[in-house]
Order: sequence, then C-alpha cells, then structure tokens
Amino acid sequence: ALKQKVNIVYEAHFKRTFIHSYDIARSFVFAVAHFDELKNEIFNVGSEDMNFTKEEIAEKIKESVPHHLHFADYGTDPDQRNYEVSYAKIREKGFETTISLSDGIAELLSGYQALHIHNPFSNVE
Repeated sequence: ALKQKVNIVYEAHFKRTFIHSYDIARSFVFAVAHFDELKNEIFNVGSEDMNFTKEEIAEKIKESVPHHLHFADYGTDPDQRNYEVSYAKIREKGFETTISLSDGIAELLSGYQALHIHNPFSNVE
C-alpha cells in the first residue's frame, strides 16, 4: 500500500489477531513478576480488542496510507488462518495490552519514513 499505492485483499472476512512487540515484552515481565501464580499454565497474550477481519485491518491502514483498496472476489489467500482468540485467562490475572492497532500502524509508518528507504527498482521482482 505504501509503495505501490494499491492493496488487494483476498478473503476479507478472515479474522486475524494482533499484538504490539512492546506488549509482548511487557507480558514477559508480567509473567516473571507473577511466576508463582502463573506457573504450569498456558496463556494467550493479547486483547479481544485486537481481533479484526482482514477488511477492518485494510480499512485501518487506508486511514493512514492513501491507496487503492480492492477486495478480490476471486482467488484465495495462501494463508488460510481464520481465527478469533480469547484473552480472558491472562486478563483475569491482571495483564492488559496498551498499544492499539492504530498506534502500531502509526509507529510502523514513522519508523519506515525515518529509515528513508528508497529503492528505484522496488516494483521489479
């Protein structure tokens, strides 16, 4: 979307979940600090607020990166994962994420722009 100004989304109804690397790091600190309470347990780390359809994600990116967005009615996405995750178990222990999808997108764009990446042949495969 950023370089070629177009984004083609297949199977827009498929769900994905996201978490920022900062929140992942925080979850490790949380686990160490609450070791006795969490030991021998398995937790999904994240927030239900970060479960999105691919269409919702694409629209959110388009808010920050003007481009042509096309939802394809033909073809399939090679990544056939389609899931929504519950994070109730870790939330009940006191952990919650802090970085939203919008904030993560803004940070990613800022980092990309700060690197001044320019490749005149970027559209050549």
